Amino acid sequence: MDEWRALADGATDYLDKLEIRERERLGLDTLKVGYNAVHGYYIQISRGQSHLAPIHYVRRQTLKNAERYIIPELKEYEDKVLTSKGKALALEKQLYDELFDLLLPHLADLQTSASALAELDVLVNPAERAETLNYCCPTFSDKPHSHQRRPPSGGRAGTERAVYR
Repeated sequence: MDEWRALADGATDYLDKLEIRERERLGLDTLKVGYNAVHGYYIQISRGQSHLAPIHYVRRQTLKNAERYIIPELKEYEDKVLTSKGKALALEKQLYDELFDLLLPHLADLQTSASALAELDVLVNPAERAETLNYCCPTFSDKPHSHQRRPPSGGRAGTERAVYR
């Protein structure tokens, strides 16, 4: 999968190197290499220099001020990139399905653990925030108390202890 992703993600580097190589080889300063979703990868040469395009450059598209070409090397690379994206997605889906199948028998245990962690987070968070932000530390009680306390968003409290139910 890494190889397929690297091929797709490294397309820009490949195109830049191809552009530099072809510019130097042909001496065409207007030559550009790019990608279009409709026509794919192409080599673009301005209309004024298009007569200098080598014979193995196959015209793919004509624009107002430029001609776009394809060469076998670029077409081969395009095919590799396009198939690599599909292969990577297919492998990702397969791995996700396999992971899901492995976890499914343990779903009840995972849900119980997730619930316990959520409860622990709710219980620990006020104390952690009070300690970190230098608030008065909370205490927990089963007795109903109603104190006028400022919430953490309202500013730091004094030395009084907040009671949470």
